[in-house]
Amino acid sequence: MGCRGVWILDPSGDIVAASAQADQEIVARLCDEAKQLCEEGRSHAQFCPGSNQWIQLFHMGSPGFSGVVAVWDDRATEEHSRLEMESLAHDINNMLAVAQGHLELLQMGQERVPASLTEALWMLERAEDLVRRMGRSAPQGPRAEGGSSDVWETLNHLTTLLRRSTCHVEVDGPPALPRAAIDRADLAEIFQNLLQNACDAMPDGGTITVQLSTEDEMITVAFRDRGAGIRSEQMDDIFSPHFTTKPTGHGLGLYRTRHLIEQSGGRIRVLSTPGAGSTFIVSLPQSKNSGKISCSPNTGLR
Repeated sequence: MGCRGVWILDPSGDIVAASAQADQEIVARLCDEAKQLCEEGRSHAQFCPGSNQWIQLFHMGSPGFSGVVAVWDDRATEEHSRLEMESLAHDINNMLAVAQGHLELLQMGQERVPASLTEALWMLERAEDLVRRMGRSAPQGPRAEGGSSDVWETLNHLTTLLRRSTCHVEVDGPPALPRAAIDRADLAEIFQNLLQNACDAMPDGGTITVQLSTEDEMITVAFRDRGAGIRSEQMDDIFSPHFTTKPTGHGLGLYRTRHLIEQSGGRIRVLSTPGAGSTFIVSLPQSKNSGKISCSPNTGLR
């Protein structure tokens, strides 16, 4: 995807920063579209400024920044590419919000200051991974081999997301696991989306159970909540883009999660009983180029 430039606009439609120049008519349209996007609370908009060109607008709503990022593409984007970029913006919002929360803890001077700083920096690194990926076209089919990620380490970092919520995470599995054959940023996105969804399914709080196991050169991670469950008529739609049961959701988290899992050669399935909760079961291939990684004694997971 050829990028001619990027604009950053505030919620009023005023340009804050720009790396592109355009005719006054295009700029005026851009400002109007950005203002309308914020007023209507939508996540994405686009318009065509010329032949085989599109300007994509993404509403960013993290605690640290509110406004619109607009990207001028040289050619029309197919539906899959558009959803890929929109999903990345969604994930960046989540990660920046987490980093912002940890930095607020630092300002409050609480006892967990060193750990909070570590988690904030780790999250910002994952956000940087996502930003770098936005410069690429959406991949088609499985990625080239080479990714290798520590499942225990990733879970340990991401469970800190829920420390200030009413949800508690219990993790059980062998103390030593093979590394997973997946990019570390992709694994973080997958686990973050599934942990957050499990917590959202229990608005009054509860326990999320994560079970780790290995079989036939695959690593299986099962996320179980004790929420309301998923109705049978919704099961076929939960991985569809823009399908959501949340009042403020965008319906992109599970779509993105399945895409990342499948392009890494893995699979995901769901077991759910209305009134008794849901279990999302992720299976990922083991890395062929590394040994086993032991769970650190101070992870807090068991």
